Amino acid sequence: MDLPIGARNVTLTVSNILGQQVEHKEIEVLAPQVEIQLTADNWPSGIYLVRAQAMNQQVTTKLVLLK
Repeated sequence: MDLPIGARNVTLTVSNILGQQVEHKEIEVLAPQVEIQLTADNWPSGIYLVRAQAMNQQVTTKLVLLK
């Protein structure tokens, strides 16, 4: 996901296809690239929407989880 240059605080939200939030993280970005690991052990297989918000902009991508 590409976020605005200079973004320091990022809110990451993961929702299932029904719109139910399954994960929420507040992340402080200290480098140009950040690796974020999510633990999906308790999530069932399915389609999820991952939304990152920073500096009044948001980016949403689809995640397919197969177990």
